[in-house]
Amino acid sequence: YHAITESEQLGRSVTLADRGSLAGLLGPQQRDGLLAAVWLLVSDQSKASPTAQLSIGPVTAIPNPGSKTITVPLVIMTTAVPRNRVDPAIWDAIGKVGRFLDSTQNSSLRVEIECVVTNPADQ
Repeated sequence: YHAITESEQLGRSVTLADRGSLAGLLGPQQRDGLLAAVWLLVSDQSKASPTAQLSIGPVTAIPNPGSKTITVPLVIMTTAVPRNRVDPAIWDAIGKVGRFLDSTQNSSLRVEIECVVTNPADQ
């Protein structure tokens, strides 16, 4: 949350919805990958004011009994970012967060990520 709101670049271009404060469950590599991906998506000055909406959670799947992990769903929705203009470094960064599916919606990119994190009940 603070990394986005306190950044001049990200604060202007990124909207974060994380009602359950689930971003705090991400590991350092996952968090770095997510921030890098969002930064790269909105920092391309050749595009007309790209923006991103980042939604984290809610956790909807009930973990198996004894499971040490839960899956946190993340969605990145962009404007002014066509899929065919996404740099390979962005896909690498998203891959650090978790398994993902990408699609095009309203001529812009949508990425759904399954982020596996340590179950907070086990911490």
